[in-house]
Amino acid sequence: MKNKLTKIKPDPCFHRSSTKLHSRTIEYSFAIEVYSNEKNILDLGSAKANKEWLRWLSTIPAKVVYADFDYPESKKIIKSFVRLDSMSLPFKSESFDLVYAISFIEHVGLEFSQVLGDKKPKKDDKGDLKTLKELKRVVKKGGKIVLTFPFGKRSKLFGKDARIYSLKDIENFNKIIGDSEVYYYEYLPENLKLKGQKKIIKRLKTIIDFIGADLKIPLYIDYGGEVNWLNLDINNVSSMNNGFIDGVLCGIWRKR
Repeated sequence: MKNKLTKIKPDPCFHRSSTKLHSRTIEYSFAIEVYSNEKNILDLGSAKANKEWLRWLSTIPAKVVYADFDYPESKKIIKSFVRLDSMSLPFKSESFDLVYAISFIEHVGLEFSQVLGDKKPKKDDKGDLKTLKELKRVVKKGGKIVLTFPFGKRSKLFGKDARIYSLKDIENFNKIIGDSEVYYYEYLPENLKLKGQKKIIKRLKTIIDFIGADLKIPLYIDYGGEVNWLNLDINNVSSMNNGFIDGVLCGIWRKR
């Protein structure tokens, strides 16, 4: 695993929350940045994906297969859609140069997996790992699997419909797929330049998160400055993801 830093910035066109700067602003920006003219692409989770993301996919010189368990909301943008269960993909092995799964695997197999239709996928606690094995199967040797998902100090469930991953999970992902380049982003004050100040705010943030967890309500800090998704070393994680997602990991896995 290569832990890297990057100059990629959040793009507000992917924002969807009414309050906090949503994690999709950095996740989609990352996904676009790492595209390198692959010709056969699978996009998982297309049904409820951001419209600007779908529009971007429609403009690149590639054959894009859009896929999800739900049927798409944006039928005018999505041209080639496949309804599927990601734990058993209906594609031949080594069909794609690139697979995108933006904020997708953390939901797979959970009882409440954010599927909107009447028909629900089967519950499977290892649904995310089974999906990763399928992604490895359908991507070509040397091809890329781009994943983004919630990330924090420890693994846990976020409500009933998402998983929070940690370093030990990344090690398991690497065993399944292969080598990875990972980039960690945390929702922090952008104007805190001094190392000491960052340590203080992170400790305060951790305390507030624990209190919020005990009370079962989200509590927020007024940081007194612009708050943004900052790229940090993955070994310096303070995110507890209590109340809202404030830590995400964006990664590239290459099939051996």
